[in-house]
Amino acid sequence: MDADAPIPVYRSQKISSPMLIGYFRQKILIPDAAYTPEEQALILRHELAHRSRGDLWYKLLLLFCRAVHWFNPAVWLMVRRAEADMEYCCDNAVLKNCNLEEKKIYSQTILKTMEE
Repeated sequence: MDADAPIPVYRSQKISSPMLIGYFRQKILIPDAAYTPEEQALILRHELAHRSRGDLWYKLLLLFCRAVHWFNPAVWLMVRRAEADMEYCCDNAVLKNCNLEEKKIYSQTILKTMEE
């Protein structure tokens, strides 16, 4: 998978938060909400960070671990923490070169997405 290849972006009424989908032919889905161009740019940066880090493959591995060790609460906790860490890493990647105003917009975008 070429991390620099263009990736299609679609709006969907059936999702509540932005997501990257597909292992080989990846797509970004964004909820059909009223996002400003600045908010959309930050959302795309977050999802592209997932793509460049290969997070979908890690999530597949975590899913496999949870399926094999479905009875082990420590594995369930590990998966939950690993998925949260992936999100924090992508958030940090987005905010790395942002000024204060962009950081505020990003925070408000996260809250706006959670509200809807």
